[in-house]
This record gives sequence, C-alpha cells and structure tokens, in this order.
Amino acid sequence: MFRRAAVVIRSVRTAGLRATWLALRAWRHDANQKLVEFATLIRLLSERELNVVVEIGTAHGGTYWAWCQVATPTAHLVSLDLPGNDEWDARVRSYPRPTQSPTVIRADSHDPQTIRSLDGLRGSVDLLFIDGDHSYDGVRADFENYAPLVRPGGLIAFHDVESTNHPASQVDRLWTQLQDLYDAREIIDTANHEQSGRYGIGVLFWRGDEDLAKWPRAA
Repeated sequence: MFRRAAVVIRSVRTAGLRATWLALRAWRHDANQKLVEFATLIRLLSERELNVVVEIGTAHGGTYWAWCQVATPTAHLVSLDLPGNDEWDARVRSYPRPTQSPTVIRADSHDPQTIRSLDGLRGSVDLLFIDGDHSYDGVRADFENYAPLVRPGGLIAFHDVESTNHPASQVDRLWTQLQDLYDAREIIDTANHEQSGRYGIGVLFWRGDEDLAKWPRAA
C-alpha cells in the first residue's frame, strides 16, 4: 500500500494531477502500463488536439479508454487487435463518448486487407499507438505499414521499448534503430519495480513523408 502511494505521489509530481488521475482510471480498466510512464504520455497528449487515433494492440482496452478521454469530443478512434475475446470487445465498444466515432477491427494487423481498410486515414492520424506483435519483424511491420497514416506533427508511440531478457519481446531492438533516425523521446520509469517486465514508452514526433523517406524499408 505504501509503495503504491509513493508511486502515485511521484506520478503527480512528474505528470500532474489530472494525467495521474486518468492513468489510475485506465489501470482500473486493465491498462497494462506503469503509472508514471502512462501518466507522462497522457500529459503529453493532453497538450495536443487528438482528432484521429489508431491503436494497434488493444487487449483489455485500458489504453483505448484513455485515448477516448483525452481525444476531442468528435474524434475518430480505431482499435485494431486480433479476434478472440467478445467480452473485451464489448467493453472497448462502450468506451467512446457519444459524439466520438469508434472503429473496432478484429483482424491481423499484418494482413494486407486490414492495412488497406485504413488507407482512407493516410496523413490524418494524430496518434498511432503500437502495442501489438512484440517480435522484431512484427513491430517493424506495424511501424512500416501504419506510419504513413500519421500526419506531419502527429505522434507514433510504442510500448515496451525498454530492453528485456524476454526473447518474445524485441520492441527495444526496433526502438534503438528509430531513435537514431528520428526526433524521439523515451518515457521510462526505472524506479517502479512493482510490475513485471521492463515496459517503457517511446514516442516519435513525426514529420510525415520527410520521415518516411529516412526509413530503410529494404534493410
């Protein structure tokens, strides 16, 4: 209890009261995030106007709930994840506010048909949050396939960018490459050891086609 209180206090000092409150509520909606890291991201997003949000990897929907809170009242919010849990999907569909427009896609993010289904959003997305396939090839494919959707001035955020010994999680490998090419910021709370895994959030401040041209797709 005292450790949790200390984390909350540190989050308020780092990210502010409102961002911490939203992050705590996202926890209650089963967001698998470290409080200080997620509150810091929420604060960053709260300073921007989010009209179009795309999330790859929604799981229980806790982060999607948070995007619904920080996005504009008329925002379009896309949840993309694999099929398989009707209860989670029902919860996700209930999270947008009445005037927001949700799109819930339950399919493989690497499927060409899935990628084409979002072609109409090209150059309009304010936030692309990638937390799906954690293999190197998988997360790289999600970046390459969906980064063109993000407008110049938008953000691309990745979860689990901190190095881990888990062989199935290789987001850090891609993140190291991206940091060398782009305007990037890491949000890592090294003081919080209560949750399993290493976590960490990486954010790219995207410049659209200018940044796409820097990426060695054939490498």
